[in-house]
Amino acid sequence: MRSRLIWAVAGAVAAFAASAQEVGTRLPNGVTLLGADTAPCRDTLMIEPNVGARGDARLRDDEARVREGQFIVLEVDDPNVGWVCLGESTRSDTMECPSETTHVRISRNIDDDVVLFECFGR
Repeated sequence: MRSRLIWAVAGAVAAFAASAQEVGTRLPNGVTLLGADTAPCRDTLMIEPNVGARGDARLRDDEARVREGQFIVLEVDDPNVGWVCLGESTRSDTMECPSETTHVRISRNIDDDVVLFECFGR
């Protein structure tokens, strides 16, 4: 009985971990890279919450932050994604993607202060 409980808990943890990784981390099949750009950001990058999510959905605060070693995939209506680099000298800018952009991937390398913005579309 005890081993069944352990396997049930292990299965539930594995299922939760797998589902947590799916949210906002995958590009859909069939999209093509339309353009890319980089920007310096030493600290946390925050995506403007009113820009980015398709439809009426808005980004939660924890989804809108991209730290070193992280990335996020956004499905977008507006190809211009606003962002703010938080830290000592807070600065903001906009990634301007081509008009046919449907998804934007924003990634941070763990080894440097560079943010990579990639625009994808069908």
